[in-house]
This record gives sequence, C-alpha cells and structure tokens, in this order.
Amino acid sequence: MSKSKDKDWPDYRKELEKAAKQMVLVHRVDVLIKLILRTIERNLKIKHVGLFLYDQEKNEYVAKVSRGKGGLKIPSGLIKVSEDNPLIKFFTDAKFKIFAGDFLFLDKINGFLALPKDDLDKDVRKLFENIKFQFLLY
Repeated sequence: MSKSKDKDWPDYRKELEKAAKQMVLVHRVDVLIKLILRTIERNLKIKHVGLFLYDQEKNEYVAKVSRGKGGLKIPSGLIKVSEDNPLIKFFTDAKFKIFAGDFLFLDKINGFLALPKDDLDKDVRKLFENIKFQFLLY
C-alpha cells in the first residue's frame, strides 16, 4: 500500500535524494530545513509540510518550520504536540510498526479504516480514527 511504489505517485526517496545532492553546499541549518520542506512540498505535491522537533525538557514535539500553498505558514513554536498525540504514537509506538512507514497520507488511513472490523484491532482502529480527525482538522 506504499505510495512510493505506486506508479501514480512520485518516488519520495528518489526526490529527496535528488534534492540532497543540490543541498550539499548549504551550511546554515535553518536554510537547509526550509529548502528541504520546499522541495517536499513542490515535488511531492503536498499542500502543507512542517518539521517538528522533540523538546526533551518538556517531553513534547514543537513545530519549528512550516510552509504551505499560498504562503500559509505556522509560526515557529505555536503548535506543540505531546507524545500521546495519535500521529506521534503512529510513528513511535512499536505496536503500530506494521502499519507505519516513513510517511502517512489520508488515503492510507482511509484504507485502514475501510478494512472489516474484525481485521483491525479496536485500539488500532480508534488510533486511525483519531489520526483522520487530525488530518481533517488541519
């Protein structure tokens, strides 16, 4: 079900490798991050992309850089997400590793939710419903 293997979707790894070759000479981390996000947004045709960094002292993820269509940006530090957030759990909790990959699209979540109730654990289904709600929220 991986989008990168579907011929209708761009190969995100290939796109990132191509972008990385162009970014080798960038020495400022903030410029590099913005360049990476712009590349992801443009080449993968994503409406909004952002980078969250983990703050160990506060035990939360903080939005540092964001960009989207029409110049939409979330100010740095405005959004903070706890480790209990469904999106964070999806990528960090070993219980969900069989579903997780390097990225997540709403189509993938809808595919999981379309499975028969008996094919998906109740807790996993609830997590996907919460993730879908967050996708639609933003």
